Amino acid sequence: MGNVVLLEAANVVKLFPNPRRHLGRRAAGSIRAVDDVSLAIEEGQSVGLVGESGCGKSTLARLMLLLAKPTHGQIHYRGTPAFALTRRQLAEFRREVQPVFQDPLQSLNPKMTVGRIVSEPLRAQGGMTHAEIRRRTADALERVELHATDANRMPIDFSGGQRQRIAIARALISRPRLIVLDEPVSSQDVSIRAQILNLLKSIYREEKVACLFISHDLSTVRFLCDVVHVMHAGKIVESGVPRELFASPAHPYTTTLLNAWLPPEPAHARRRLRPPIL
Repeated sequence: MGNVVLLEAANVVKLFPNPRRHLGRRAAGSIRAVDDVSLAIEEGQSVGLVGESGCGKSTLARLMLLLAKPTHGQIHYRGTPAFALTRRQLAEFRREVQPVFQDPLQSLNPKMTVGRIVSEPLRAQGGMTHAEIRRRTADALERVELHATDANRMPIDFSGGQRQRIAIARALISRPRLIVLDEPVSSQDVSIRAQILNLLKSIYREEKVACLFISHDLSTVRFLCDVVHVMHAGKIVESGVPRELFASPAHPYTTTLLNAWLPPEPAHARRRLRPPIL
């Protein structure tokens, strides 16, 4: 890892209107979905963001993908405020930072062939011949352990795990520097989940692509990530190297997550931790 920061959230806050109503009127105040969060992702680094549903993980991911704008704070891309990027810089960002979402069926256009779906980022960039696009598409499909001939098929022809591989191939085809993965294996069964996680780890190691891996599952971030941030109620409450953080958590919420975690092997069940006294 080169200690070069690719993407950074600096004191980011995201507010949403209070959805509650009183006497037919929207209640006053706002909901802090993300509350003063700072997080940096370096070149070649795998960063985990873990927490329960509704804690703000996916909202933070959308902010870092520039799909939403923070209410306060800044997202920086290679040191430049992301919402001040020129058109050329923004095009570079879209090439270098690629998403993979939770539900592959919803993120893949059912009316397009797999080849068309996977090659979309290249077509958006322009400047490549049809032959080059076909070659890069075949390479991307084979990189995720599918076949080049699968480019002619439709998404409905594939299983859930295969569709997630297609989504990963689409993210990889532009040769990004960073992939943001939002719960990419939560909808898969255990065996498919293990296959996809092993695939992601090999991609991370061999291609030196950085990852922001968002999950509620401690075992996946422990397997994949160099650094883990624990998120609770919109805030990052604890950060650290997985082995150290999971062995000796400092925040009561991290302890609660660990105590609720079922280890892969019952024989290896660890002792339950008591929350520290604050």
